[in-house]
Amino acid sequence: MAAFCAQAGIPAEAPELTKHYRDELAAVATAVDAGYPSNTDLLLEGGRPVLALRSRTCPQPPGD
Repeated sequence: MAAFCAQAGIPAEAPELTKHYRDELAAVATAVDAGYPSNTDLLLEGGRPVLALRSRTCPQPPGD
């Protein structure tokens, strides 16, 4: 396990691993929160997040 954790770049001990992933989650949550105002596809309806339906006439991104 220690070798895997070292190769993956993550702590091998439980408390440090927990802190590592909590910090990662907090960073992602902060980025998502910062991007919310410009996200026109995400709406809040009754306090719940809802993704807006896209028109079928919208061009699909490359690769789809």
